[in-house]
Amino acid sequence: MLINGFKILIVSGLAVLAFYPKSDPVNSSSSLSKKPIFSTNLSDPPPTENTISPVDAMSSSPSNSEDKHPLINEPRVSIPEFIQQDQNKIQSLEYLRSFFEKLNALEQKQRQQVRIIHIGDSHLQAGQLSGKLRRLLQSAYGNAGRGLVFPYRLARSNAPADLYSKSNVSWERQMNIQGNHKIPVGISGFSLRTYDSNFRWNFKIREAYQEDYTFDKLTLINQKGSSIYTSQVVGGWHETCPENAKTIPHQNTDISSSSIFFEMPQTAFSLFGKKEAASQKQFILQGTILENTQSTGVLYHMIGVNGATYRSYNRSQDFIQQLNELDADLIIISLGTNEAYDANYSDDRMSPQINKFVEAIQQETNCDAILLVSPNDILLQKKYKTKHPQEVSQLLNKKSNEYQTAFWDFYQIMGAEGSIRTWQTNGLAQRDYIHLTKGGYEVAAQLLFDAINNAYKNYKK
Repeated sequence: MLINGFKILIVSGLAVLAFYPKSDPVNSSSSLSKKPIFSTNLSDPPPTENTISPVDAMSSSPSNSEDKHPLINEPRVSIPEFIQQDQNKIQSLEYLRSFFEKLNALEQKQRQQVRIIHIGDSHLQAGQLSGKLRRLLQSAYGNAGRGLVFPYRLARSNAPADLYSKSNVSWERQMNIQGNHKIPVGISGFSLRTYDSNFRWNFKIREAYQEDYTFDKLTLINQKGSSIYTSQVVGGWHETCPENAKTIPHQNTDISSSSIFFEMPQTAFSLFGKKEAASQKQFILQGTILENTQSTGVLYHMIGVNGATYRSYNRSQDFIQQLNELDADLIIISLGTNEAYDANYSDDRMSPQINKFVEAIQQETNCDAILLVSPNDILLQKKYKTKHPQEVSQLLNKKSNEYQTAFWDFYQIMGAEGSIRTWQTNGLAQRDYIHLTKGGYEVAAQLLFDAINNAYKNYKK
């Protein structure tokens, strides 16, 4: 349908917004995929000559006239001698076969993107481990964009170093770690709500990272319905809403995500609110995806929430639905630290939460490649050794066999019980003996990348 000069296409629940001059005809015979919401559009090139032509992600070649496979030049991290590198292997890697097949198709230029979702806690949210892993993957296989982002600072939380957000209004925050969710929590593990219809959200990639992470496609993930304010988006940093801002659909409650394309690569965008009906009372933001559709490669989505556990994600109302919409080729789950830090930890309490989360992913998404990751070693109250991380690791290994997922035992690789002291002595762990330093997280990222990359190389032999 044509609304205010924009063509709105609904692709299995995804609203794709592209600019069309009002004089242009609308082709009603477009062939649309029946896959989940993001199964085609997040892996397809941008429309040309003001048309949208969804293509299957496994088609023989992207429709770009010139295939581009840009690589980020990310240096390796040296691995200290005390790391158990002989154990740095993916266990049950046969369960990653579907992911390796897609990665190979990407290398053979038979695929536009490979999408990886990494779910975790504070070890991911700050962006030190996840940012390094993203850049290592994109160094090897191409850079398809920055992926999922969220305005953590507007939620009064810490953010990855490459992201900057600003708003003219205050926002009510909801995190998945909170027990009573007054605001529906979605894919980011955070949600933001404002009742001010004149809201503005300015976002930019910080200058030091702009060269690698320009974007020409933006996907807004937010609550929809008659109570939601109209939103308009424009490329660049703007204090007032310009006339060429694009209106994002909000009425259809079956739609959680809306995508727009920019004619030129962007490093910033501005989102504005607008009240058009008496029923509109609020705006609820759940995430944004930034892509560079002019290139092929890895699109890596980081989902990290300080303090999160398996239970935190299980009680997030919109999480699994939106996880399915991202149409992942590989889901990495790095949880367990906060369970292990609980003085009353028991397998009996944690096991049902793992079951519920993994079963939901396997039953309600199309992703059949899951990698479970064990937590690092910790000290309780900064001084007491604990076997809880070992127990969590053993439980996750058991669950990986039960649910036929792959497993990466970071706990054993880092040195097992008491090894956090060695990491701290060598400047790789903080004095809380829970979190790593920037250097420590980069070592962890390098180890995980090496394990995945070596497993893929073995697959190709």
